[in-house]
Amino acid sequence: MKGSEVTALLEYCEEPRLWGEILEFMNTMMTISASYFRKSIVLPLIEEGKLQKKFLPQLQKKHKYYMVKK
Repeated sequence: MKGSEVTALLEYCEEPRLWGEILEFMNTMMTISASYFRKSIVLPLIEEGKLQKKFLPQLQKKHKYYMVKK
């Protein structure tokens, strides 16, 4: 994945973020549905090792953190 939006997303996710925060951030740059964003941008970045998904036990399962691997 390349592009200024992806670069901005990776910079935004240097600190752990909730899924809703990430989606809201991306929607400031482009109009994108949650399912398209997850399938076309987030999952490929996770597969490439550029993002990491964490589940927080104290939050509901739908609240996921995504952060840049260091």
